[in-house]
Amino acid sequence: MNKKILTGIMLAATLTGCSSNDHINTEDEKVFDVSNSNEKIKLAGNAVDYQAATRSIVNDESGMFSADSIGMFCLATARLANGRYLPIDWSKFNADNTTPGSYSVWFQNVMVDAKMAIDDYNNPYTKITWLDGITRFYPTGNGHAYSFYALWPAPKSLQFTTNAITSSVNLANGEMDVLWGECDKQAKSPTESDTLAYCAKYFRQDGKSTEIPMLTFHHQLMSLQFSILAGADADGNIDKAQRLRVTAIRIYKVPTEGCIYIASKDGQHQPGTIVCNWTNASKMATVEVEDATGSHQLTKEYWIPKTENYVGQKILLPVPPTSDYYQISVDLADKDGNVYPSAINWPLTLRSGYSYEPGHNYKVRFIIYGLSDIHLQAKMSTWVDEEQTFEDPASK
Repeated sequence: MNKKILTGIMLAATLTGCSSNDHINTEDEKVFDVSNSNEKIKLAGNAVDYQAATRSIVNDESGMFSADSIGMFCLATARLANGRYLPIDWSKFNADNTTPGSYSVWFQNVMVDAKMAIDDYNNPYTKITWLDGITRFYPTGNGHAYSFYALWPAPKSLQFTTNAITSSVNLANGEMDVLWGECDKQAKSPTESDTLAYCAKYFRQDGKSTEIPMLTFHHQLMSLQFSILAGADADGNIDKAQRLRVTAIRIYKVPTEGCIYIASKDGQHQPGTIVCNWTNASKMATVEVEDATGSHQLTKEYWIPKTENYVGQKILLPVPPTSDYYQISVDLADKDGNVYPSAINWPLTLRSGYSYEPGHNYKVRFIIYGLSDIHLQAKMSTWVDEEQTFEDPASK
């Protein structure tokens, strides 16, 4: 069973920090001088399911989440009593990313690596290490509660506004996944003792000193996975179908770039959302299913089989704005050397009531009965493993 990635992070700390101050109370932002407290930032987590058919390399051979150069963010997301006169403004940040940073953006796009490790009880887990080797601490003053966000691949360009932090993402080749991570306890449980989550004072409460915040990753793209199967004619014969092979599968109108909201409180975009320009044809591309060769084409011979067989690798795509946006075409050839370009050409339209979603894998099955009768069937399975059926072009 495939599941949505749930990735945890442990950030080990070894250095000591400065003295803390839980009682700063000021109406003047200019005199609110934050520095490192003595509470180290630690993030813990769990293992993730192995995504064997995922094109992006986010797992090692053991099946644990493994990735280099993840961009990590620590942002103020709620004002506490000490910070009630200090509005959160994510456009105010230290460009050189020094720590301490601004109280709104404590740090941004700090590089961390994820590797498998074994704990004291011989259990595997994903360990995250600061790439620069610097231990980080929560700020003094406890003016705000902080949340953590992460992006893989790490962002190359960032845009900061008062209410959002965004980055461009490359979607051109259908090979690279986009993983967005978050740990925002304030938003999920903003009551009682959790109203301080997370600040230095939070961990000084009874029962909180050993708590380690959890960072969870999510797939922000969907995927398509294709399979082929010979269909029998009225006499139960599959010979005609088995004389054919698939030579290419293409997906049209795939955006080459998008914008991901790493963090957002603008009231319009949910954090983690990828926004694409679906009207500019110059920013669209055709993506081909390929084998594990990086050649952007099918190099194996996929003859129509008696039992279902997968073709090439998954294609990773942004979620379209409507259920029938993506168009596919399939080229066939026969044993006599004849080639049939776009023998199948059909929009991937979901049944009424269903919609494409990030983190879902849509399995498209081609049942080939021969050139005179080619059916397209499909089911949807996701990283949470559910199913649904596409419209069948043979019924049109």
